[in-house]
Amino acid sequence: MDLYTKEQINSFVRTAKVYHTCYFEILLALVCGLRTGEILGLKYSDFHKKSRTLTIQRQYTRDYHYESKGSDNDKQVKVYPSERTFKPPKTLNSNRCLIVPSVIFEELKIRREENERIIAKTENRDFKDYVCLGMYGRIKSGATLNTGINAITKSCNLPHISMHTLRHMCATALIEMDIPMEKISEVLGHKNINTTFDIYCGIMDAQDQIKTIYLIPWILPSP
Repeated sequence: MDLYTKEQINSFVRTAKVYHTCYFEILLALVCGLRTGEILGLKYSDFHKKSRTLTIQRQYTRDYHYESKGSDNDKQVKVYPSERTFKPPKTLNSNRCLIVPSVIFEELKIRREENERIIAKTENRDFKDYVCLGMYGRIKSGATLNTGINAITKSCNLPHISMHTLRHMCATALIEMDIPMEKISEVLGHKNINTTFDIYCGIMDAQDQIKTIYLIPWILPSP
């Protein structure tokens, strides 16, 4: 699991802000620990400025069908992806409400203005209530976001990371801040605390060796 130092994360975020195309999605993964599908499924109505909260109640993703052919000694597995659809979050605990920092609402305002220009240009209003629109007025794909991140890391000469890596960085920051594991599990929307332990027990065992990363202290699940 690749983690950035304080200097690296600062460089990455500064470059992402200039690149800007996927800056808001990066913040949602890095600062709020959201899964990519959860980010892509967000509506404007999921953000509540007065209470500074964000509700996660859907994801936009695709399913995969696996089909095996051939003998046991020469078995081939083909993967058939389905169309992307809106679905409930990954687990029951993935339905959650997080307290988020003001920068999220600042960037949401900018994103809404950008999306309104896209909709006016494309006349595509199918996804007008959703936050993560691409240049043709449709919801972005995970591949598009990772391509953007790849361009950012190359621009500032940093090791390659993905959207999912940003979620791991968020979790690692919480561990470094000594947030109770139960709270971290709630923030990440894991099925149960055992899932969180299984993923991050190695980090916890080597906590004194973790590279320090810079994140504003945000997040706890909304009471």
